[in-house]
Amino acid sequence: MKHQSPHENKFGFLRAQFDYAYRARRFDIDLAFYSGLTLCHYTDLNGFVGIVDSAGFWLSDHRFLNDAQEFEDGRILTISLLRRMAEKKRYKNFRDVLGNVAASLEQHKEDPYYVCSFSKVPDSLDQWRAYGQNGAGISIVFGNSSGGRSPFNLPPVLVTRKVVYDDHAKARILLAEIRKYAFEYELDVKHGNTIREDDWVSQMTTWLSMNFINFKHKAFASEQEVRLIVATDHIKEFHELKHRAGKYGIVPYVSTGGWNQDNLASESESFRLPIEEVRVGPAANRDALIRSIEVFLTDKGYKNVLVKRSDVPFRG
Repeated sequence: MKHQSPHENKFGFLRAQFDYAYRARRFDIDLAFYSGLTLCHYTDLNGFVGIVDSAGFWLSDHRFLNDAQEFEDGRILTISLLRRMAEKKRYKNFRDVLGNVAASLEQHKEDPYYVCSFSKVPDSLDQWRAYGQNGAGISIVFGNSSGGRSPFNLPPVLVTRKVVYDDHAKARILLAEIRKYAFEYELDVKHGNTIREDDWVSQMTTWLSMNFINFKHKAFASEQEVRLIVATDHIKEFHELKHRAGKYGIVPYVSTGGWNQDNLASESESFRLPIEEVRVGPAANRDALIRSIEVFLTDKGYKNVLVKRSDVPFRG
């Protein structure tokens, strides 16, 4: 999309969100968005069967996940940055918006985001410890195509983003977003466009939240996590909101299986996930497990998928 003049779109907060050409010039996109060739999802055998059967993933409400505190850390960082920027002379015309966005975030009434976690690493000891109990851990390696329609990237509904661990990178991401809005706000003022401050505050609050939901403490950097995310505004794209029992209560979630079938299946055959490899985690009887996975994948129409052992040694 080319950069629109204020006369083509008189709402600067929309230009800041959707003008990707402008974003690319002003922001290092690799800081936040994942463009690697593979994505790895760790799960147990039940989860693996469910993913293959449904050809989709469960994306859970982030407020009820075990790392929900990370959202708090990102929120606090963002509020601090907004407050500091509001004190700078260069943002004097944008000061009220910055302050009100900070106040909005302080109220902590964020909308849920629905997330599914992946990793860049197919054979991680940390991940096996989390998902490989009782020798039943599975790492599914997916191809991540950069072209065409993908179960991982089809904006604005599906977006795949890196989890950010470095504090300097977090600040750069937030600054890039805030400066975009400030730039477009000044254009609206310059050209006499209508300024609806409540709209600016609401939109900035939502879009900054979409960024800092991916911030985690640097102590977790070895996970090399990547997240598939759906914002609340796009939940209607999925067949239904479901619920499951979780560690911290009843967790709302959506499944991308039906959405994949509706949007990515061809006329001649149903949609299948781009599974390239399956790794079996540390287990005592891996030969039988590997064989059972090979038969299961073949029965489900997945041909020539490599199923192999983890290189991490088993400890009984």
